[in-house]
Amino acid sequence: MLITRIELRNWRNFAHIDTNLRETVYLIGPNASGKSNFLDALRFLRDVASPWGGGLQKAIASRQGISKVRSLMARANPEIEIYVELSDDVDDESPTWKYRLAFTAETAGHRRNIITKEYVWHKEHGELLNRPDEKDKTDKELLTQTALENTFTNSEFREIAKFFASTTYMHLVPQLLRYPELSSPTAPDNDPFGQRFLERVAKASDKARDLCSKLILPTFRKLRGNSCQ
Repeated sequence: MLITRIELRNWRNFAHIDTNLRETVYLIGPNASGKSNFLDALRFLRDVASPWGGGLQKAIASRQGISKVRSLMARANPEIEIYVELSDDVDDESPTWKYRLAFTAETAGHRRNIITKEYVWHKEHGELLNRPDEKDKTDKELLTQTALENTFTNSEFREIAKFFASTTYMHLVPQLLRYPELSSPTAPDNDPFGQRFLERVAKASDKARDLCSKLILPTFRKLRGNSCQ
């Protein structure tokens, strides 16, 4: 399964963006053009869905609050929205899954971060979730959590929760690769700076390493340790 479309509204420096994706996508642009912000939308969904991410509230707090996440151009409508389509194959006529999450901050009271929309659709089963629902209207505290992060409510679409949670973001820092003593003894679970990258390569099976080497280094036949053949 892979993400074949992503749409963002009022996310970071994007007032609106809607683009299709394929198996491999290259983001090219000058500094401060939004490349990292675009990728952070996928990291955000990972943090919401993953057991160690802490859910919606932690995902927002770890980014220094909703004001840092919301686009400065979001004046008339302060709602932040992320929409993704997931397909089993990039050339499928229709997606297998659709997921939409929109949220904002209350304008009065506790000014909590609350969900304004959460929608899940499946190709065979149709609409599986459409929030806010009657329970949300009765108990608005429920709107502080997504159904995606809650194992009691995501049973029908847990497949996409696991997919988002498995997302890996890696920005390799050469100093941490060459001088591992500079890194902390216990790297984070998602290891964004590659502190355990070489360890993971060493532990991978020969079959997995050879497959990766063919994809990344097509002109080399085999990748062994520190040398290529």
